[in-house]
Amino acid sequence: MNSYERAFHETLYALGQEHLDNLIVVGGWCPYLYATYVWDREAPFPSTVDIDFAVKKMSPDKFSESVYKKLVAANLVPRKMDLDDQNRVQFAYISDRLLIPVEFITTPSVLPKGQKILLKPYVACDPVPEVDVALKTDPIRQVVRYKDKNLNIQIASPAAFIVVKGLLLKHRVNTQKLPKDLASIAFILRYEPQLLRLLDEVAMLRKHESFKEFCEILKELFQEREDRAYGMLEPFFKQWGVSEDSIREQIKKTFDPLFGVIDTIF
Repeated sequence: MNSYERAFHETLYALGQEHLDNLIVVGGWCPYLYATYVWDREAPFPSTVDIDFAVKKMSPDKFSESVYKKLVAANLVPRKMDLDDQNRVQFAYISDRLLIPVEFITTPSVLPKGQKILLKPYVACDPVPEVDVALKTDPIRQVVRYKDKNLNIQIASPAAFIVVKGLLLKHRVNTQKLPKDLASIAFILRYEPQLLRLLDEVAMLRKHESFKEFCEILKELFQEREDRAYGMLEPFFKQWGVSEDSIREQIKKTFDPLFGVIDTIF
């Protein structure tokens, strides 16, 4: 287990089952979890740093204060991230000279309405509308054994993960994350052992209000800004062992099945 994997598993362990029941893994660790626990197949280690959880339910104070206490007790480091609220913190796992941010997000509708600023430290949970797809889709439930515990975790389904990442492509302020988001989609399409089932599940999400926007974002990126899309993906395909002279062909082969679904629906 490398340092990144240890950071991830230690965070799960620190949260404990009570909180894991209310959280869905939605970020860049999803591909790692699919390959390691769900697909059970050889796949490259995904390029990821942040550990992102989507919060399913949040009553005032019960989530933020409780999670804060759990993570502090496990020696994760709280960091003040809001100049207007000195008690609002985000956590990071720090070990082996690595700093791994741990972030909690949810849809605006889940956040408590009219909550006053708390007068004691609490963990931040930010509104991210794009994650609504993952919260409204049945997650994968997986047992992860770590140390002396079997941890039951929830992971965004691969289909929901693809749509969330696709939606984020349009809104990324951090341009460094944009290529990783696109590569995460490619990773799922390339290494999912049951691709046809995955594509069917993507098609089933067409009723979600943001699905059309997801399709438009991908089509614009690949049809109108093809060179940019391919350029962002090329370094990742190199890391995945694709020869340089066939990278463009492999990128097209990877995304064509998804565009087949999109073109059928729209």
